[in-house]
Amino acid sequence: MEKVLDIKLLNGKINSSKAVEFLKNISLATADGKYELDNGISANVVSYTTDAVDADIFEAHKHTIDIHYIVAGEEKILIGKNADNPTESYDEQNDGGLYKTEKIEEVIYTCGQAIIINPNELHMAGYAIEKTANVKKVILKIKS
Repeated sequence: MEKVLDIKLLNGKINSSKAVEFLKNISLATADGKYELDNGISANVVSYTTDAVDADIFEAHKHTIDIHYIVAGEEKILIGKNADNPTESYDEQNDGGLYKTEKIEEVIYTCGQAIIINPNELHMAGYAIEKTANVKKVILKIKS
């Protein structure tokens, strides 16, 4: 997991000019939904209210890098300890699995910042920092 404080620093980490341009041009007016950007790269634009209570369920992907970029608001993302205790079968088609484990780290990020999550890193986003907040963000999905 890596925290990126400025979107300009993502240029060398994303091998897609379409994805970089998408992030540069995202705004509150961008509709929520899934956007296919390039071969193997998509963007999920989502809006929600953060949860006040941390959970012990985390997700992980075997073949996908996630880049969570905050367009508006703030949240914390939890990083999990290990993937030894799956709560359901791994979903090969969607490259995802859920795991029950303890958190080992909390990372706070705000508008204009991003978190890069590599394959097999347990994570769960969407948690309130001090009080619930409205968040709009983009989750880039990059096949590795």
